[in-house]
Amino acid sequence: MSGSAFFQFIPTRDITVYPNVRGIQFEFSVLMQKTAHTGYKRLNMTGVRYFMNLDRCAYKSLTQSSSIILQSNIAYGPDLFAVDKECYHAFYYDEPNDRWKRYISVSWETKQNIFCQPPPVSKNITFSET
Repeated sequence: MSGSAFFQFIPTRDITVYPNVRGIQFEFSVLMQKTAHTGYKRLNMTGVRYFMNLDRCAYKSLTQSSSIILQSNIAYGPDLFAVDKECYHAFYYDEPNDRWKRYISVSWETKQNIFCQPPPVSKNITFSET
């Protein structure tokens, strides 16, 4: 399985930023093992795609070390996320409540701030190589 997703969202902790989240697609069981979230449940929808947040993955070991001062941007978003079949909405796992929640600030219909590769047929998007 290969694919990628990109979205922008407004974090509830800082509404002055609009960070980018980039992910690479994995099968659910493989992603849960890679991220050590073996207790997570699947999102109860058909055609859901699951992604690892590339920036969280790349900087996780650095941010866990108190002796390293990072000079790069902060990595936002969860370490994994889900996208619905039509790539209209992104979801994160709410651990305290043990369920998936939809990002309110991510919506193809109203903001057009989520993209998937390959794109679903319903979006009819053509990417140009420039």
